[in-house]
Amino acid sequence: MLFGRYHLRENYIASMDVLNDTEFGDILPSILSHLERENPNAAIDAIREHTELDAALFFFQVGRDHEHPLYTSSNLNGITFPASVHNKRRVTITDKGLGSLRVGEYQAAGYDIHIASSLQGLLVLENNLLRVASMGLIAIFLTSMAIGYGLSRYALKPIAIIEQTASRISAKNMSERIPLPNTDDEVARLAILLNSMFDRLQASFEQVQRFTADASHELKTPLSLIRINTEEMLNKLNHPVDERAEFIENQLEQIDRLNKVINDLLILAKADAGALKLNLSEQNCQEFLNDFSQDANVLCEDKELTFDLRNDLKKTVTFDPLWLRHLLFNLLSNAISVSPKQSPITLSSKTRNGYWELEMTDRGPGISENKIKRVFERFFQESERHERGSGLGLPICKSIAQLHGGDLSLKNRKNGNGIVVTICLPLDGQS
Repeated sequence: MLFGRYHLRENYIASMDVLNDTEFGDILPSILSHLERENPNAAIDAIREHTELDAALFFFQVGRDHEHPLYTSSNLNGITFPASVHNKRRVTITDKGLGSLRVGEYQAAGYDIHIASSLQGLLVLENNLLRVASMGLIAIFLTSMAIGYGLSRYALKPIAIIEQTASRISAKNMSERIPLPNTDDEVARLAILLNSMFDRLQASFEQVQRFTADASHELKTPLSLIRINTEEMLNKLNHPVDERAEFIENQLEQIDRLNKVINDLLILAKADAGALKLNLSEQNCQEFLNDFSQDANVLCEDKELTFDLRNDLKKTVTFDPLWLRHLLFNLLSNAISVSPKQSPITLSSKTRNGYWELEMTDRGPGISENKIKRVFERFFQESERHERGSGLGLPICKSIAQLHGGDLSLKNRKNGNGIVVTICLPLDGQS
């Protein structure tokens, strides 16, 4: 609108200048002929005659200076042009009585001739332009608001669907997912991201449910046995001490089992919450493994097994010796419980791809392939094991390895029976 107004004003004023120049060209021959004969009155009469014909379009003023004009056209009504028009080829002025004028100054035989055209038409055009443009802007604004509202409703419809679906998902409805739009934009990627998050939440929620159920079962069994033994003891208070001692021993076994489950659950809870703090320090691997090997040999000999240590790493590594020893003894306890007599249990130590790799191998029955992916689930127990545990040992071992920035994996031996448990710890602290 501003550009159009400026363009209109400039072109309109240029047109007025052309009209003024043309008008001067029309009267110049007649006034020059009189002025050359030194008859200025005749020249003024000629101008007067001409101005009467064009009084509706032009205003005239003739003089030798701006203070004493010799002639002003009748349509000026006795008003003279201000001094600001003199010595200026073209100028725009505004007068209260005449309004806005475009004035041109011309010279002829020593006389100043001023010819002016009214700019009232320009003001009318500008007002009309402003009114039409304002109405157009209002119409465009209202139209754009309506179109924008419609487009926003259409564009935000997938967001509304996401909101409605997300509000319906709860503990009783964890399987519902957001329908994916057939687009490849931010909304589609948001829906994919949210669905992935809901998948993880559902898996975590189901794991918590299973964990709660399994924990309740694990705790319920020893508590039930403790209650049964207590009732038996009450019924046999008058029996010999030897008979009652057997029930007391069973009580202690169940209490020890219950205490172990509770301790293991506490360790896992601290590991999950990040509250299990490690006392990391540089340790000599050879000395650490030699100390572990001495205790491992004693435990294996007691079960008629052999223990073999193979260490290729002679440098120091940063780790928590207490928790790493706890991890290795957990794995050794599992290996002892499934190994046949006279079979070896091997612990190898080496470096691979920037990690300290520890492998513990036994010659037990192994784990069926359809169950090997579940061994790190809490309370999962392989039925082939000789001794029944709580099913928390391997999850604890994996948590300890992960707290060290490493990992723990398990697989069956390729050549023969047995399991290979691999611990990978980073060598960043190596010296």
